[in-house]
Amino acid sequence: MNTKIITLTITAFLLAIFTNLKAQDMKFYKNNWEKIDSLEQKGLPKSALEVVNEILAQAKTDNNSEQLIKSFIYRLKYKNTNEENAFEALCHELDSAAKEATFPNNAIMHSMLGDMYWWYYQSNRYKFRNRSNTVNFDNTDMQTWTLDNLVGEIIKNYTLALVNKKGLQKIKVDEYIELVKFGSKAKNLRPTLYDFLAHKVIDFYSNTEISLSKPADNFELKEEFYFADSQNFIIQDINSSDTLSLHFHAQHLLQDLLKFRLSDNKNIDALIDVDLKRLKFAYAHSVHNNKHELYLQALKKLEAKHKTTDFSAEISLSIAQYYYNLSNKYKPLEKETDKYKFYKKTAHEICNSVVEKFPKTNAAEHCKQLIISIETHNLAFNIESVVAPNSVFSAKISYRNTKKVYIRAAKIDRLKYEKIANKHYGEKFYDKVKKNATKIYELSHELPTDNDFNQHSTEILLKELPAGFYVLFISDNEAFTYKKAMASYKAFTVSNLSYIKQQLYDGSYKYIVLNRTSGMPIKGVSCQSWYSKYSYSKRKYVTKLGEKYITDNKGSFTINSKAGNDSKNWNVDFKLAGDFLATINSSNVYYQRHEKHSTVSTTFFTDRAIYRPGQSIYFKGISIRSDGETNKIETDYKLKVTLKDVNNQKVADLDVTTNEYGTFSGSFDIPTGLLNGNFYLECYNGSKYISVEEYKRPKFEVEMLPFKGNYLLNDVVEVEGKAVSYSGAALSDANVKYRIIRTPKWSGWWYWGFNSAPTEIKNGEVKTNDSGIFEVKFDALPDLSFPESEYLSFNYQIIIDVTDINGETQSTTKNLSVGYRALQVSLPLSGLINRNDKKYNNKISKLIEIGTYNLNYEHIAAKGEIKIFKLKDVPQAIRTRYWTRPDKHLFKK
Repeated sequence: MNTKIITLTITAFLLAIFTNLKAQDMKFYKNNWEKIDSLEQKGLPKSALEVVNEILAQAKTDNNSEQLIKSFIYRLKYKNTNEENAFEALCHELDSAAKEATFPNNAIMHSMLGDMYWWYYQSNRYKFRNRSNTVNFDNTDMQTWTLDNLVGEIIKNYTLALVNKKGLQKIKVDEYIELVKFGSKAKNLRPTLYDFLAHKVIDFYSNTEISLSKPADNFELKEEFYFADSQNFIIQDINSSDTLSLHFHAQHLLQDLLKFRLSDNKNIDALIDVDLKRLKFAYAHSVHNNKHELYLQALKKLEAKHKTTDFSAEISLSIAQYYYNLSNKYKPLEKETDKYKFYKKTAHEICNSVVEKFPKTNAAEHCKQLIISIETHNLAFNIESVVAPNSVFSAKISYRNTKKVYIRAAKIDRLKYEKIANKHYGEKFYDKVKKNATKIYELSHELPTDNDFNQHSTEILLKELPAGFYVLFISDNEAFTYKKAMASYKAFTVSNLSYIKQQLYDGSYKYIVLNRTSGMPIKGVSCQSWYSKYSYSKRKYVTKLGEKYITDNKGSFTINSKAGNDSKNWNVDFKLAGDFLATINSSNVYYQRHEKHSTVSTTFFTDRAIYRPGQSIYFKGISIRSDGETNKIETDYKLKVTLKDVNNQKVADLDVTTNEYGTFSGSFDIPTGLLNGNFYLECYNGSKYISVEEYKRPKFEVEMLPFKGNYLLNDVVEVEGKAVSYSGAALSDANVKYRIIRTPKWSGWWYWGFNSAPTEIKNGEVKTNDSGIFEVKFDALPDLSFPESEYLSFNYQIIIDVTDINGETQSTTKNLSVGYRALQVSLPLSGLINRNDKKYNNKISKLIEIGTYNLNYEHIAAKGEIKIFKLKDVPQAIRTRYWTRPDKHLFKK
């Protein structure tokens, strides 16, 4: 493996932590490190590595752990650049050194080794995805580890780093001040070496990137006590057999760290910091249905407890972030999200309070940034690209934190607009268009606002305009400037022309020009066709004019395709008096030849699907000629049929001729001594696979019996199966192995992004009774990482393997769906019913069949109420909006 993919960024990070260890008064180390710096500046890494090795040897002799660690880092830096597999070798070296080192240096080494394994995974994650675990295999080669092996080593080393927690808790970080980088954190938040190392481990456990194989009883944060106050949390007994669960290890470490912090009454800031981390961890990973409310209440209790402490600003910031994050769930048109409507406002008030009370804290700086995000202005609009002349038309405005808008409708020459667009973009384009457009009218509107800092939308009505090309400007200021303000624009056409087009069978395109208001075809419209072609001399696309057309009495004309001509993407400009319209999309006109071409296909039939070596294959075939519309048998048709083995080598061939029915037949003998597997028969227009195996006829079969009853999630499911020999006798006392695989299913209208990964929730063994019956029981446990929903169900696949006393095994599977909703109702009713149809006989209600089923589509009895409503007729036709309905309104219905 090429370990050069471990970037120097990693090395730089390690160096930042460990390079400036406690100053050593020994001249040997000082002189040699200066020599290394000189060699590195000269670009001589190999020479520098030789000096590093000398320091490493001396450090081992002197038992100088700090110099030892520093040497390891530099060896990583230089060897990883020039040698294959250097990183893996250094990991093994550091592992050996950590085992020999004394406390507290061995703790630092184990923590560093955990970091290195984690970085190794991040750089090689693609290699671990599909590896399977090995059993009873002494594997010391990192390159062959699985994901579980690697994460196990990371957890082991992080655990070893904290073994002597009592000793680490007595060592002040100030003693290793040049070893630790605090970043933006205050020093008092990591007062001891234990705090520093423990927080690093918790950060790893919080990582959601690592996806380990889940056991049947995988650890989950289900209980409410994860959101309890710190005193109650630390006394909880948290157990699990899922020893590879990062979340499980995190909870124990958080308990230990909180116990230690609670024993120190002087450093309240560090206590608040770890308690916040604990609550945030629980909120991120809990599967409790009410985790949002539990988290908020826990934060408020913590805030009230420490309200006089400056560091309580961090708690207030977390509460503000909670409200801000959930505020994004607010959808103005979805009434069920109304509870989130004023969450941004609540976050805004909290942040202002923090800035006012604790202006010099780190939390206040974050609150200022959050206030800016909440107060951000936004303004955009939507308008139809073509509107009818001399008619009032509408535009949809989307806005946030904007109270008033100014609207300007301006006319501009279409060719001038295109010329500006070809030369300018961005702010310069906007300025040029605004300067060259002639104002027609201006309007202003006060926008409806709820002072909730959310995005809203409304519709405005614009005055009628004559036919022409226009630009609509919308801004929050009368000058329509974008500097320290907002402005938006869009070009549109006012025209009474419209068109429809249709591609014909030969590749031609037929256009019909219509009146936009009445829909009637228009005669005498001038239609200029054109296409764009790249000019290598001008280094740009130029317009090439094509034929000019005039619409006939039906408002139509056709751009014909011609044999031998290259395909072109044609556009059309329509003109009638002062009215103009251009096509939005081009039409690819190319000639399509339509000639009937017939082909013959051959279908094979064999006397069985599976054969033994040495047996004969009896086959029959039929040849049919088809031109795509008609089919007929092909008589007196000569074919060569070939038998090929699994290696695609010819075994034998046979010449055949179809009879008056278009069929033929023949046989092949399968030679012995060939590799078994998929053989196949083929001719040049047909083929068929067959299987050649040394098989033994089964002596018994296994089947699952029909499910009994109707189940809900968390119920105990009992299913039965039966093993019967082909002679009819029951298979008693046979060994039955079973596995239960759970897969979530979503039956709602959306499905994208739904993770349907299967999980094995149970396995075991049972025996068949004297009647050949066996019974499997399991709890229909849901996956609580998915929120409860009537559209969510779980498929439980029951996999059965039955083995008799002779060692023969037969298998079967069956699926059972269980959800939060147990009943489905079907109403097979057509959208249209002919009231004069005699078969209804004015008793339509008696002929409608309503079915009730469980999730496995088995009929179940149910009672219900049926209501039939007559819909009111719409008094007048209303055109459908081209955009979603706005949530605010300036005008009456």
